Amino acid sequence: MIQNLTIFDLNVRLGLGNTKINRELRQTIRTQTEHPLFPAYHNGLTLLTGGLDHDGEDLLLDGVGVVNGCQSLLSLWREREHLSPDLILIVKVIELDQRADLADKVTYRSNNQNPVNMRDQRANDRIQRDLQKDVQERYGDALFYDIRRGEPSGNAENQLDNQLAAQLLMAVWVGEPWNAVRKVKLFDQEYHRVFRKANADRLFFASLIDEAIEARKTQLRAELQTSFASVRFALAHLVAVFLQQGALGERLLESPGDWLPDQVDDLKKELDQHAEFVPT
Repeated sequence: MIQNLTIFDLNVRLGLGNTKINRELRQTIRTQTEHPLFPAYHNGLTLLTGGLDHDGEDLLLDGVGVVNGCQSLLSLWREREHLSPDLILIVKVIELDQRADLADKVTYRSNNQNPVNMRDQRANDRIQRDLQKDVQERYGDALFYDIRRGEPSGNAENQLDNQLAAQLLMAVWVGEPWNAVRKVKLFDQEYHRVFRKANADRLFFASLIDEAIEARKTQLRAELQTSFASVRFALAHLVAVFLQQGALGERLLESPGDWLPDQVDDLKKELDQHAEFVPT
């Protein structure tokens, strides 16, 4: 069953190996003091069965297929010597009855909910909350710094989500545009390296750089327009390189707050001029 993975025949994927999430899950299983809290932060398993009955406290299943929770069940099996009565697992069992299409529907829909990614997990991080507060206090309705998907921006004129902000910080201030497209790492391994470069003024200036680049999109060659989602960060990096050719430009990148928010229009014109030199 578990050993030959046949129990997972209906699952959309099998074991993903030694991923960070799987390592953390196994460590939780090994830590006895974590067991009573397991139901609080684990999504549990979804099982399909051909028949469901009970005998006292025992649940009797006619065949079992796991359609959601493969990683969890494999980790529990591999760390079974560390299991304890305190480790309670939430399990949802669905009896297929005679509906042949139900298995496909349950498998598809239970594996296609919106995933919680690393960016979502950083939403309540102090760094993000402080940056959002600082942007609000310094720039008011001129810019909303979005740190949570679906968060209302109110009446802000412009909006910058922290994923795009991280990509621009990586391209412009870290100077590695090739890493700007690695979205997951920006909020994981590279998180502190990226966001230690951030403050309210740099975030606002980053939004101005992106605005200037966005205005150049229609002037790019067709193949560059098609790949604009990644090309934009190479272009933002080039704008930064042009600025760094002069002492004033270097100072602007280092401390844009010396000009902001009072000289926004002047900076927009300056950035538009620099963007004109970007190859098309």
